[in-house]
Amino acid sequence: MEPPLMPPVSPLPEKKRRAIWPWVLLGVLVLGVGFIVMIGVVVSAAMDAGLSEQTGRRTVLDDVDDEQGVFVEIPVEGVIIDATTPGGNPVTWLAKCLDNAGKEKKLKGIILRVNSPGGGIRASAVMLKALKEFKAKHQVPIVVWMKDVAASGGYYVSMSSDWIVAHDDTITASIGVIWNTMNWEVLMKEKIGVTFNPVKSAPMKDIGSTDRPMTPKERALIQSFVDGAFNEFVKIVVEGRSGKGAKPVTEASVRALESTILNGRGAYAEGLVDQLGYRSDAIAKLKELAGIKKADVIEFKRPLTFMDLIFAAQSEARDPISSELARLSFLYSEGPPLLVLWER
Repeated sequence: MEPPLMPPVSPLPEKKRRAIWPWVLLGVLVLGVGFIVMIGVVVSAAMDAGLSEQTGRRTVLDDVDDEQGVFVEIPVEGVIIDATTPGGNPVTWLAKCLDNAGKEKKLKGIILRVNSPGGGIRASAVMLKALKEFKAKHQVPIVVWMKDVAASGGYYVSMSSDWIVAHDDTITASIGVIWNTMNWEVLMKEKIGVTFNPVKSAPMKDIGSTDRPMTPKERALIQSFVDGAFNEFVKIVVEGRSGKGAKPVTEASVRALESTILNGRGAYAEGLVDQLGYRSDAIAKLKELAGIKKADVIEFKRPLTFMDLIFAAQSEARDPISSELARLSFLYSEGPPLLVLWER
């Protein structure tokens, strides 16, 4: 008797091999991006290091025949902070521009082009000191031409000038000092569940901490710093505007402004600027102060760095609110807490 036929055994299904090419591609992309970033950092560092040796390209803005002298137009633009920012270090670049200007054989004056909401009080003071020393050394007039914004630290730096020209709608003044602190205690503890347990040598060692409320004693100490800096700011404005403007500027008149902003018309009425007008008016006044009728106006263009290009591309992609948040985030993460800054 023959054994019964067994049904044919089906072969076991082969395990599907996972495709590895997506992972290979991802690895190549990661390595490629990392390599590009590394090259960018190296190139940027090299360019920034080279910037310290570069004087900038001499560019003629207004060229006239048979000039009797040269005016150098120097920008004070963006947040004033003594650190490398998108657009370079404004304190360092001002010093380089002044150094270059001092080498101009026919130098007759400086146009300070101000378009800044202010920034760090120390950085603003360094720039003011550099401008005053340059004017004393070279005996040339300085005229400030205010563009859209010349507030707080932007106004502080303008106190080096012999004359200030602002547009009717320039935002200026904001003569005041601010020290910003934040309290994230509720957010971190109740929403995220994170608490902080610092071990400190004294109660005020973590003054300004974001994870707890400020104590009255801490607030009084910080207020003393703010008041001291504000008193110095008021003194600088009174000295800088002495004998100028349509209205005498006094300590009482500056304090009465309560650190608020003014447009150009309001600033002129308060004696904080000398003239309402445009760039051409600033140049005309500088010619009058220098005692000449013709002059070339030049500027020194700062060389672009790799990081300038990166930040420019990012700013193109950002909406205005994101750009503003990024600016403030940079300022508060890298900059000083004591600010002469107009905040919108």
